[in-house]
Amino acid sequence: MDFKYGFVVSQQPAEYYMQFSRNNGLSHMEIDLHKDHSLLPSFDTRRIENLKKLAATYGVSFSVHPPYTLNLAEKNKALAQEQMDLLKQSIELARKLNAKFMTTYIGSVDNQKGLAAARSAALKRAIKALEQALESCQKCSLKLAIENTNLMPKDSENFFLGDNLKDLAAVFKEIDSPLLNLCLDLGHAHVNEGIAKYIDKFADKIISVHFHDNKGETDDHLDVGDGNINWKAVMKAFAKIKYCGPFLSETIDSPAQSKRKLLEYL
Repeated sequence: MDFKYGFVVSQQPAEYYMQFSRNNGLSHMEIDLHKDHSLLPSFDTRRIENLKKLAATYGVSFSVHPPYTLNLAEKNKALAQEQMDLLKQSIELARKLNAKFMTTYIGSVDNQKGLAAARSAALKRAIKALEQALESCQKCSLKLAIENTNLMPKDSENFFLGDNLKDLAAVFKEIDSPLLNLCLDLGHAHVNEGIAKYIDKFADKIISVHFHDNKGETDDHLDVGDGNINWKAVMKAFAKIKYCGPFLSETIDSPAQSKRKLLEYL
């Protein structure tokens, strides 16, 4: 299988990793817009042009990931507009970086009485927001990959939407667009209904994969082999659907080490 390996850039600016990426055959970087060194205002024209030159020199492609706190299900109209503005600014940055796709969480809902009804209403709001975002994506031929999220403990103050198969299926049912796809986070899927179910159900929608390990209980972001994910079965499943998109490390350890460990299962 000819995967495109890479990693989610979080701890240091993307510029810091260029030589490291080429040395280790990591040809894709997903820029996390959550840390101080990669907040949206830091990407002025000069920085964007420099990143594009570095990407061309070192053979790297980009995607971007808006902050994980982005909530497309926000109920307050003024705050919802702020969230949409943030998403559209992220889309514009992706366009300027010549990214082919952008990854995002759907949103969240507060823990409350009548949680099931609140979740349903929140998901409807998120779907409307995604439809609006896709109008911006359409203008620049950018794919939007929603990410399956991690399952929070039952006593959490809030819960992520998209932490189960049903949520994701509802989104794809309501929005039938080739621009809307899935970033399959393997660690999150393993804690939830199981990786195989996600691959089987959304095989034609997966355009990006986040990989890390855990023991099936919490989202620990362990290195490959340090949890109990059956990596051999996982790689066979991806071979079956002929997936060849980016495989992006989100492990605690070095993405180069994670790539080497993952290759052992091929």
